[in-house]
Amino acid sequence: MLDVADISFPSQKQVIQEIPLTRNTIASRVNELAENLDFQLKIKEFIWYSLAADESTDIRDTSQLAVFIRGINEDFNITEELLQCIPLKSTTTAQDIYSAIEQLVPNYDLDWSKFCSITTDV
Repeated sequence: MLDVADISFPSQKQVIQEIPLTRNTIASRVNELAENLDFQLKIKEFIWYSLAADESTDIRDTSQLAVFIRGINEDFNITEELLQCIPLKSTTTAQDIYSAIEQLVPNYDLDWSKFCSITTDV
């Protein structure tokens, strides 16, 4: 980024140098975004929703479960967003993934009766 700044906008190079890009900073920002999604998504308006889960391993061999939500409201407007990224501490069995999702749904006050499907890569 600094090389690009040298060419494209040298007057802003100092600003780019001050952007913290450590793993902890990025992880905390992702978590803050995930916590704020219930305000952005208007999930209370969903008449039906589905979840998609994708598990992968990061550079430090920590398994991460990315859970996406897709919902539809009464006006047939479809919204799809990353709901949350959940670190899986031990194993990544189907039971571990199910347990993580089972704990996630109440955190966002999602109604199980409006749940219509789930997709995973497992």
